[in-house]
Amino acid sequence: MKAGKIIITILWLNLFCYINLFAQQVGVNSIDATFQEMDINKDGFLTLDEMKAYQEKRFNELDKNKNGFIEAEELKNNKTQMLEKFDKNKDGRISREEAFEQLNKDINKMDTNKDGKVSKQEFEEYWPLTINF
Repeated sequence: MKAGKIIITILWLNLFCYINLFAQQVGVNSIDATFQEMDINKDGFLTLDEMKAYQEKRFNELDKNKNGFIEAEELKNNKTQMLEKFDKNKDGRISREEAFEQLNKDINKMDTNKDGKVSKQEFEEYWPLTINF
């Protein structure tokens, strides 16, 4: 009887490890896909202009009513703490200015070697820590 329980436990542990590995791979693929989408000129680095273009695109996608702000209602299905992080004046919405102010702060942190561009490695190390568009 004990042997049966041990085998079942081992099978469950193997299944858990497989699921966990798959989940981690999806996260890595998502980060890679985001980097590739942002790297407009495909040189393997992100410039401030490329990152701003990406953020502008995402801002426009999230601004469903096209009033120039991302409001709490537009983020109701968003599981991040985006509103709390970006809404500096605490008016319940994110302006373009607030979004780009935060982007500049994130880029400065992400560009660890201070060469004015973000490598894929710098991006992969920092991006999961950000609340991004």
